[in-house]
Amino acid sequence: MLESIKALEKIKDHFSEYKIVGGYKTDEQEDYFKEIKNYIKASGLSEKIFLCGSKYEAELTNFYKKADVFLLPSIWDEPAPMVIAEAFAASLPIIAFNVGGLSERIDDNNNGMLVEPGDIKIFSECVMELINNNAKYISLSKNAYNTALNKLALKNMIDDHLKFYEISN
Repeated sequence: MLESIKALEKIKDHFSEYKIVGGYKTDEQEDYFKEIKNYIKASGLSEKIFLCGSKYEAELTNFYKKADVFLLPSIWDEPAPMVIAEAFAASLPIIAFNVGGLSERIDDNNNGMLVEPGDIKIFSECVMELINNNAKYISLSKNAYNTALNKLALKNMIDDHLKFYEISN
């Protein structure tokens, strides 16, 4: 999360707002959120970056509808977070660090953009590319939606699992 804020700090004159949705459950996570709040304040981004806390499904839908791009700045191995399917279903291209199983869902420069873990400079350049290149933004958005529809729909995922087990037997 902090990595995305650092990336946006580099391009702060080129975006209007960034909303971070999510909360914390442990003391360690609470400390991390305090660090993030302090960084936002120290970097002068309090008017552009907002910590919105945890949200329920109905509330999340509104966040997705209002967003232009979904940033997934995880730097630890993510197997296949549900937010990928949710963002794609909302036609949101995803910019993410290439960790864990993210590359199994995010097809670089097709439905999103993958960046080497921790490369804040390239992460911010990807955001700028989607801001400045409307044709690419539209293409990635359409492909994101098609990925959700054709590959990440529940029926398709069940069919894929069944095929896997048929092959294994």
